[in-house]
Amino acid sequence: MLVAYTNALQLIRSLRPVVAQLQTYNADIADQITRAGTSVTLNIGEGSRRSGKDKKRFYRMAAASAGEILAALDTAEAWGWNVETKEGPMDTPKVLVLCASKAGSTAEIAEAVTDTLVAEGLDAGRLAFAEAGDLAPYRAIVVGSAVYTMRWRTDAVAFLRRHADELAGHDVWLFQSGPLDRSPEASVMALPKRVAALAERIGIRGYATFGGKLDEKAKGFIAHAMVRRGAAGDFRDFDRIRAWARDVAREISSEPPA
Repeated sequence: MLVAYTNALQLIRSLRPVVAQLQTYNADIADQITRAGTSVTLNIGEGSRRSGKDKKRFYRMAAASAGEILAALDTAEAWGWNVETKEGPMDTPKVLVLCASKAGSTAEIAEAVTDTLVAEGLDAGRLAFAEAGDLAPYRAIVVGSAVYTMRWRTDAVAFLRRHADELAGHDVWLFQSGPLDRSPEASVMALPKRVAALAERIGIRGYATFGGKLDEKAKGFIAHAMVRRGAAGDFRDFDRIRAWARDVAREISSEPPA
């Protein structure tokens, strides 16, 4: 899911108490903010499924709706309507989700994790490793990777190694995806050696292993060989993935910032 989409959902959550208080001053302004906030999310979601000029059109409508929210809040302030939020984006723990995926199946797990964290009230967003800049604003960081022959993707390992000292100052969780069976549901799969060493250095809070996915039309010699052996299938348990993400969210929310 686009980071903009998850941020738009978080915006709506942070506006809930604002809308409730504005109802006591001016119901029309409160309703306008509600409609504009909904418009931001819906247009970003629709734009993500379009291409070319259509995509830009929906994103422009989302931006216009965001501007409408700002104008409504400025208007409320100008009228002297005393509106305060008990909880907003600056008070909500920020969580960064990073993932290395070869064919996209692990990225879909990262998307489910991010969406669950947002649903649990956290300010979570997903980025590619190349997009990850300053880590300081984040309370927690979740790093995931596809795993093949007990090896993580190179960019995921490189990120952990490069930022190990900095990550040690954050709450960090890891997840890996790859086994083409239901074994992750029955037993704990160890992290690859290099990743395990980095995890110990960082002092991670925990990790999880999820099943993988192999499409029958997957490209590559090894993938074709595995398909011929009957290994194709989707072994990801999204109920288990979301349950794990909810546990992570509860741990983050239950602790004060360091």
